[in-house]
Amino acid sequence: MLFPRIFELNKFVTTDETIWIMRSSNFYYALGQREFENTSQSGGTIGAFTMWVATAAYLIEYPEYRGMGQGYFEFFIEFNDYLDRKGIDPLVIVNTSRVINVAILSIVIGISFVLTKKMIGVYPALLGFLLIAFDPWYLALSRISHTDAPQATFQFVSLLAFISFVHFGRKPIMLIVSGFLGGIALLAKIMGITSGLVVVFLSLLSYLEDIIRDRPKRVFGYFLAGRKHVKTVAIWTLFFFLAFAVF
Repeated sequence: MLFPRIFELNKFVTTDETIWIMRSSNFYYALGQREFENTSQSGGTIGAFTMWVATAAYLIEYPEYRGMGQGYFEFFIEFNDYLDRKGIDPLVIVNTSRVINVAILSIVIGISFVLTKKMIGVYPALLGFLLIAFDPWYLALSRISHTDAPQATFQFVSLLAFISFVHFGRKPIMLIVSGFLGGIALLAKIMGITSGLVVVFLSLLSYLEDIIRDRPKRVFGYFLAGRKHVKTVAIWTLFFFLAFAVF
């Protein structure tokens, strides 16, 4: 996962990153000024994960940015001119953001591999994750400071953890991890909300399996099975929104 992603991260790649570096600068500045209402810089896509990563990059490269009194920028050309006057190279921030992003996504994919290995065995998991790691589209998106790869990665491991919970032992930690990482997927990009729909669908399938298996118990058995799965979805939702609230 790391090997094809760690080289030449200091190169300009796409204009999609410019807007997120500017939004992240506003996000970091708002945190520094305790003006939390101004941390909403997403343009409707949320993008909080990307802005937190870039904030870490600012803390490493230019921590003084939060106290320079420049305010907030709406257009990249103004932001770029300001950085130029201050002698700040935006590509330095981009590079550090990419390094942090690649490191986090590689760790998350590593966790996903461990979960999958326990479910289907080491060799099928290894083959599948080699295909994921070297997929050209995912490889390209996970090398830049943007929203798509974090959303896909966190949503992927969230749903894997939920499948592990439902079908491989119902360990509470798997349910908690699934809900929390699902919330981070939503923070990465608003399409992460679809994790909730998949969780409800998988819970419904598991409920149908339970009532078919316990068919002789009739209505009472249906009620008990239903209560179990409603509780599961409720706990998942709690941690989903907890992650959203924290970050």
